[in-house]
Amino acid sequence: MGNLNPARSERPELNEREISYIILHTHFTRKQINDFYIRFLTYYPRGYVNFPQFCGLYSNELKHLSNSQPLLERLFHHIDTDKDGQLNFKEILFFKAISMPETDDDEKLRWIFFLYDTNLDHHIDEHEFFSLCHLAYRIHGKLLTIDRLNEFRFLFKKLDINNDRQLNLEEFIQLCQQCTYLLKLITPMFNKTSWNSKKSQCGVFSSTNELTSDRIDYLMNRTKFTREQILHYYQTFQKNCPSGHLSKSEFIDFYQKLLRSKLSEVYCEFLFHAFDSLAQDDFIQFDEYLIAIYIHSNGSTSREKLEWLYNAYDRDTDGFISYEEIKQIVDAIFILYDIDREKHSVAYISYEIMAILDLNDDDKISKQEFVNMLKDKELTSFLAPSFIKKQNMRAARLLHLRSLLQTRTPCRANSILSHEPSGPKMNTEIPGPKSKEFIKKLEKTQNPFSTVFVLDVEKSIGNYSVDIDGNVMLDVYEQIASLPLGYNHPSIQKVFQDPKNLSQLVNRPALGVHPTPQFITQIEEILLPVAPKGLEYVQPMMCGSCSNENAFKAICIWYADKHRDGKPFTDEELKSSMYNKAPGCPTVSLMSFEGAFHGRTFGALSCTHSKAIHKLDIPSFDWPIAPFPRYKYPLEANERENAKEDEKCLARNMNEHKLTQERKHARLLDCGRFFLIVGKKRPQ
Repeated sequence: MGNLNPARSERPELNEREISYIILHTHFTRKQINDFYIRFLTYYPRGYVNFPQFCGLYSNELKHLSNSQPLLERLFHHIDTDKDGQLNFKEILFFKAISMPETDDDEKLRWIFFLYDTNLDHHIDEHEFFSLCHLAYRIHGKLLTIDRLNEFRFLFKKLDINNDRQLNLEEFIQLCQQCTYLLKLITPMFNKTSWNSKKSQCGVFSSTNELTSDRIDYLMNRTKFTREQILHYYQTFQKNCPSGHLSKSEFIDFYQKLLRSKLSEVYCEFLFHAFDSLAQDDFIQFDEYLIAIYIHSNGSTSREKLEWLYNAYDRDTDGFISYEEIKQIVDAIFILYDIDREKHSVAYISYEIMAILDLNDDDKISKQEFVNMLKDKELTSFLAPSFIKKQNMRAARLLHLRSLLQTRTPCRANSILSHEPSGPKMNTEIPGPKSKEFIKKLEKTQNPFSTVFVLDVEKSIGNYSVDIDGNVMLDVYEQIASLPLGYNHPSIQKVFQDPKNLSQLVNRPALGVHPTPQFITQIEEILLPVAPKGLEYVQPMMCGSCSNENAFKAICIWYADKHRDGKPFTDEELKSSMYNKAPGCPTVSLMSFEGAFHGRTFGALSCTHSKAIHKLDIPSFDWPIAPFPRYKYPLEANERENAKEDEKCLARNMNEHKLTQERKHARLLDCGRFFLIVGKKRPQ
C-alpha cells in the first residue's frame, strides 16, 4: 500500500508504463531516463520544481534575452500540464526532450502553437497572434514598428485560408515556415535549433484540376509512386470525377463497396475525415485521394497506415484521441460488423482500449501511443479494419473482440473499469499538504472537524478514490454507500450526459406538481419492471432519510384516514394541528430497534440508535425502542432457540416500557422494519 511516511533516502520508482510512455514520446533511452530521474531527485528531493526554482534552472538558457521573465512565466504555466503550480519530473523531462536539436521541427512547432494558444481552443486568433508578436519583441528588447506589425497582419490574413480570423495548427505551421524571422523571435527557448526551410504543403497543393509539376514532385515524395503511376491515377480520377473532387456521399458509396458492407456508413465518415486531410473542405481532391490510395497499398508501412488512421479517429483535430472519440470508433466498428450490443458493451470495450493504449493515464491517446498499438496484433486488427484482408471479416472481428474482453493488463486484472488502479498508492500522509491547505479554507465557512481529506473526484474511478495530493485509496466507504458502481462509471456518465436526462437535472422539476413526460415514461419502463411483486406505486425521494421520513408520514396518514372513515377534517383537528396538539397531531408512536440507523433528519433520528454522537443535544420523540432478536442460523435447524429469542425480546419490551392500559389495548401494525403503535382509549 505504500509507506505513509517514507524516509528521506527512499525514492519513488517510475513504473513500467510511465517509462514506456516517456520512451515513446522522446528520444531518450531507458538508461538516460533513469539517470535523469536520479539526478532530478538529488537536486529536488521533494519531487517537484516550483517557479523560483524553474527560473534559477532555466534563466541561464535565456540570458541572450533582454527581459526573460514574461516568457519564463508563460513557459512554466505551459509545461505544468496538470496545473498544480509545480513541475514534476515528467513535465521537466518532456520540456527537455522538445528542446533537443534532434527533435522534429514539426513537433516543436506544434508545441509552440499550444504555448501561444492561451485560451486553449486549438486556434490562435488575431488577439493571441498579435499578443505573441508584442511579447516576442518585448523579451528581445526590440521595438515593434507599425510597418512590421502591418506585415504580420498581412501574413496572418494570407494564411487564414478559411477567413475565420484565426489560425489552426496547420495554418500556424505554414506561417512559421514562411516567416522564419518571426519564428526565431517567438522561439528563443529553441535557440540551438536550425530551422529547416520546408516548402509549404499549402503552396504545392491545389484544389484546381491542373496537375502541375510541383504537385507531381510533392506527390512522388509523399506517396513513393512513380510519375507514370501518378498520371495514370490522375486520368482515372478525372474520368470518374469530372468535377475534380469526390463529395462525402460519393466517397461513402465508393468505400462501402471496398469494405463490402451496407452497414459501414458511420465508419466511412471517419475515413472521409482522414481522406479530406489537406484542404479540409468536405470534398476529396485528387491529391488527398492519391495519398489515401498509397496508404491502403502494400507500399506504405504499417506505421504510415496507423498515423493516417489516427487522423481519421481524431475527430476534433486536437492532436489526441479522447475516450469519447474511442467510443465513437468502437460504436462505428460495431455497426460495421453487426456486432451484438446486447452481448458486448461499447463503453466497456472503449475503456479496455483506453487502458491498453493510454500509458500515462491522462485519459487521452497521443499519436505515439496509438502507433505503439502495432505491438498488439489483436487490437490493431480490431481498430484498423480498413487495412485487414477481407476474408470472413465479421468472424475475425468477433474473434478479436473476444480477445479484447480477456484481461489485457495485469494492473486491471479484477477491475470492471479499465482505468481503475491496480492498488492503493500513497504519496503523503493523510491528510496531505494540499488537503490541509483546503481544509484551512473550509474552516472559514463551516466546521471541518469530520473532514479527513479533500477528494479529487475527477481522478477517482471505480473502487478507488484519489485525493488532491495524488494519494490513491481503496474506497469501501463509497460516499456513504451511495456509489454502488463506484466512481465515474461510464454507464452512469452516459445516463447523465443524455440530453433528455440533462434537461430534467438542470431544471429540477417539482415532480409532484408538474412531472415531465420523460419522468412518467421512465417510471413505467425503468422502475416498475424491477419493482417487487405486488408493489405498483413509485414515490422517488432524494435520500434514505427522506424515504424514511415520508414512510413515517405515509403510515400515519393511512392510519388516521382509515379511522376517519372517509369523513372530512373537523375544525378541532385543523386548529389543534397548528399547535402540535391532538387530535390534529395524534399521539401515535413508531417503534424502532436498538442499534438501528435510519437517518439523521429530525424524525428519522428518533429511530436511530447506532451512535450517541448522532443524537446528543437533539430533542427526540418519546417512542418505544425494542431489542433486536439475535437469531441462530440456519433458521430451520434452530427454530426452538429462535422462538425463545423472540419471546425474550417481546417480554423485555413490555416490561421496560411499562406500557399503560391505553397501550395494552393498542394495535400493533407491521410496517416493514418499523412498527406503528396506535393509542386508542377504551370506551367508558
